[in-house]
Amino acid sequence: ADGTMRAVALLAILAMSCASVALAASDPKECEVCRKVLGDVQGSMSKTAIKDKHNVEEAITKYCKKTKKDSKEKKLCYFIEPIKREISVPTSNGVPADRICRRLKKKTAEICSIRYAEKIDLASVDLSKLRVRQLRKILSDHGVACNNCIEKADYIREVRAALGKDEL
Repeated sequence: ADGTMRAVALLAILAMSCASVALAASDPKECEVCRKVLGDVQGSMSKTAIKDKHNVEEAITKYCKKTKKDSKEKKLCYFIEPIKREISVPTSNGVPADRICRRLKKKTAEICSIRYAEKIDLASVDLSKLRVRQLRKILSDHGVACNNCIEKADYIREVRAALGKDEL
């Protein structure tokens, strides 16, 4: 009976770990910036030019030079510039951007950790459900500084005042 309980416990642990791996792999936001950047690079090239890895490397450099300074794309460029060859070879062989990003993630996890900020629909969102970090972001986007905010309720009050939505 003791051996059976151990086997059941082991199977339960194994099932939970497989489920968590499957959930992590199905995250649609994973590698979203990497997929966009590599997709844009591939989309900017002709079918004949993309076959040459040197052309792909030049396209990556050109793309990274034209990105805005504080953008997520520029942050990704910081990671991919030194490893252009690891991107250009599979790209020239016709490997899709999402597969290249997954391969790069195995070597440098930071590549897939870069994500776009979520857009918050302020008209329908329940402010009490947001995190303090998100409330601070809303305030900074509206140019409001909350120097006396200590608790979450303080931030919520300031957001309501900044948006002119006291009824929320």
